[in-house]
Amino acid sequence: MNVFPAADVFIDSNIVIRNCYDFHSGDLERLKNYVELGIIRLLTSEIVVKEVDNNLRQDVTRYASELTNFISKRNPINELRFLDEKHKFLLEDFSNLGWENYVSNQWHTFLKTTERNIIPIGSVSVDEIVQDYFNLKPPFENAKLKKSEFPDAIIIKSLINYSKDSIVTTYILTDDK
Repeated sequence: MNVFPAADVFIDSNIVIRNCYDFHSGDLERLKNYVELGIIRLLTSEIVVKEVDNNLRQDVTRYASELTNFISKRNPINELRFLDEKHKFLLEDFSNLGWENYVSNQWHTFLKTTERNIIPIGSVSVDEIVQDYFNLKPPFENAKLKKSEFPDAIIIKSLINYSKDSIVTTYILTDDK
């Protein structure tokens, strides 16, 4: 057991997506192990939870469709489906197998097992966000992408509000600039 207070570690959606929703190895498993050891406390936002869920469902649906198309367009593989019962699964429409629900459940299980803390976004002032938007403050500094940055702006403000009263350092895991 760790005698020091656990560091707060905020995980952004792009980290989960970059790790291909692999909750059983690599970076995401290491985070889970650090939580279990009491070294870190995992933080996230309801925005991140929903972003990951939406992205993983879209990705899994797309990959299932690509797999079906790949099999149907490759004669040697496509012919295997007629070989015997063992290869009958190649006839499946992989997009109808519910893989997106399985992966989504893995995401929510990861969140539950890491006892993640959801940072409330209710403390964020709409006025502050709008002022940052018009003053081109990060994350709104890129005029072409401004509208898509509202979720990040809300997350940033909520993290600032959360961490200013915290007694431990808050680390942010993200690929965003």
